[in-house]
Amino acid sequence: MSTYLTAITNICSQVGDPNLDTYKVRAQAHFIRAIHTLIDQDNFNQEDIPYYFKLKTDLSFAPNPYDSKALKILRIINIFPPAGTAKDLIITIKTIEDLSKIAGSADLQPSDSDLFIYKIGTSLYALYNTISSNFTPASDTLYMVYIEDIDNSAWIDATDFQDTSGNYLFSFRFVNRAIDLAVQTLLAEIKAEAVAA
Repeated sequence: MSTYLTAITNICSQVGDPNLDTYKVRAQAHFIRAIHTLIDQDNFNQEDIPYYFKLKTDLSFAPNPYDSKALKILRIINIFPPAGTAKDLIITIKTIEDLSKIAGSADLQPSDSDLFIYKIGTSLYALYNTISSNFTPASDTLYMVYIEDIDNSAWIDATDFQDTSGNYLFSFRFVNRAIDLAVQTLLAEIKAEAVAA
């Protein structure tokens, strides 16, 4: 069993606080930051964070943009048409930087088979050839695989990361990587404070 308290105790023990008297709250902050850092650095796979991998099967851009606030998206993994879709459609997730290049170049504009998706805040936008696109926003729906935001505010000491009743949050290896990273960053913070004192 790997619980939240086990992870925090492990972190605190490695920075000289085995009884959690001094660094428990800071260890919790460093642990959740470490989890997000590992995801930002692509240091995970689906088996590491299975509970947070989600599939939306009815993504629609009628209206455009789609308000994704309720989904609490941390990161979009992929967007694709349902199996058996007969349309020639190439879906590409674009960044804001990509959009600035697209706007200034006719060669980068979406072709009939292109559908560009980009996210600003909690809104997902579809960019397509409005004259002759293979994508019909009024009727076409898509699948979206995404990672839901990982929020530790409801975790308690007894939260079991490998709960077998359906809430298998994290693999052991992912928890251990997050603990290692949290220890490194917390130790660096403690050392910096000692130097400044």
